[in-house]
Amino acid sequence: MSPASSGLIIFACSAENLWEVMEVGAELENEVAVGGVPALFQLAKLLDDYETAVVAVVDTNTARFFVTNYGKLKETGAPDDSHKELHHQTSGGIWNQLKYQRIVENEHDKFFKEVVKDLEELIKKVDAKNLIIAGEKTAVPLL
Repeated sequence: MSPASSGLIIFACSAENLWEVMEVGAELENEVAVGGVPALFQLAKLLDDYETAVVAVVDTNTARFFVTNYGKLKETGAPDDSHKELHHQTSGGIWNQLKYQRIVENEHDKFFKEVVKDLEELIKKVDAKNLIIAGEKTAVPLL
């Protein structure tokens, strides 16, 4: 069992050649049930208590996505700004600075559009009921 897990659910059925193990981040009562009907009360309660949520941690260059599921937090893939080389000081007068600033703003806009698109896809994929956004105070409003 992983360190983030607090509980373990096992479903087994020799007639159906079934062996499913599920680690969860919530404590469960010890229970063993044998019979033709599975004991699903604790699993149903777990689903009610822990709705799936997506967590996005952002700054102006990077985004990290996490999914909470059954009391566990797992990091998933997220977009990264491939234009980090743009984020450096330039010299050469006010016109160059203004041009540079427009380029940076355009790159941020592209990046955040990609983040929103990826967030929408992730929310649909995991059927998340909640979205939590955290991060740099200048980046969160842009998202």
